[in-house]
Order: sequence, then C-alpha cells, then structure tokens
Amino acid sequence: MKITAQLFFIPLIIIACTSSGIKRKTDPRAKDFNNKIITLSNYSGNTDSCKKALLYLDSATAIDNNCFLCYMNKIMFLIPLKEYNKSLTAINNCIRIKPYAIDLYLNRGMIYEKMGDTVNAVQSYHESLEISNKILDTMKTSNSQYIMISINKASSLIMLNDTAQGDSLLKNLYDKLPSYPNAGYEEKEFIGSMLHTNKRAMIKMFESPSYSSTK
Repeated sequence: MKITAQLFFIPLIIIACTSSGIKRKTDPRAKDFNNKIITLSNYSGNTDSCKKALLYLDSATAIDNNCFLCYMNKIMFLIPLKEYNKSLTAINNCIRIKPYAIDLYLNRGMIYEKMGDTVNAVQSYHESLEISNKILDTMKTSNSQYIMISINKASSLIMLNDTAQGDSLLKNLYDKLPSYPNAGYEEKEFIGSMLHTNKRAMIKMFESPSYSSTK
C-alpha cells in the first residue's frame, strides 16, 4: 500500500482519468481535457499554469459534471491562487459524487478554515471523524485501508484541537507499523512527519504541501 497525499495535501494531487481504479464512467471528452493538466502539475505554484489548467478543467466539468477527478484536480490549482470559494464549490461537488470519501470532509474543513468560517470547518471535521470511527469500528487492521483511515481520524482529532488523542493514535500506528500488511518505509516516513504536530502546523501543510501522488 502506498500512502497518498489525499488527506490534507490536496494541492499537489494529480489524478489522471486513465486510472484503472475509476468505477464511474467519465465522458471521454472530459477525460481528454483533464489529462491535459498532467504536465502542468509540476507548476502548480505558478499563477499562469494554474489558470491554464483551470481552463481545461472547467471545460471538463462543463462536459461531465460527475467527473470526480476533474473536481479534485481543480482544487490542486485553486488553492495556490487562494480561490477558496471556488475550492469549496469543487470539493462540495466531490462530496456530492462520493459522499463517503472521508478525506473530503477533512479537506473541506481546511478550506473553511482558510475562508475564516470556523463553524462549518468544525462541522466538517466532526463529519470526517464520525465516518472514520464507523469504518474503523468494524475494520480489521489487516485491511489495506486501515492505516489511511486511521491517519484521517488522527488528523480530524488534531483539527478539532484534540492534539493529545490524535498524536497518540499516530504514535500507536508508527510503533505497530511493521505488523501491518504491505506497510513499509513510505508509510513510516509519512506518519513520522505528522507526529507531534498541531492544528496550526497542519493548516500550514495544507497551504504548502510536501507530498504528491498520481492515481
């Protein structure tokens, strides 16, 4: 298993519509527009590159408003431009399409934080935590998603200012990591980088992500 950036490191996610993991059939024309942004992903800190990518992605979602990956990729380019209202619209579309994707609620909370809307931010973190708990209550540690969902839970706790409990969960994961199937150096490095963090630091990571992934 590979830990990806799909928690609160959304701005550096680059997801190609050619992924074999996609279950929803996307309009081929939307795929073509989405895939034009792949070469621009390395320049997500450049204003012109962001604007160019967003033109492609706007065309993609105009063709297919159920293209989950297109909306996710929009957020990657909107965050550096500080277009938080548009980022919120994009992530709400992601939630409309995949309402049980727990990392979306955590990311939405981060966007609300940047907008100064702490009430809705807290609500989103609670939603993320609630869904995480429901899944983990019945999930075996051998499940390939166990580590990712546990990290999401810990992140939600930290964003709700329960830093002690969040850090305790991360420390427990870190110590037991070798016993989890398919876990390796990348997972340990990722969790280790999150140990002893706090809400302020996590928001800073959201603004200046250090991890990226391609699906």
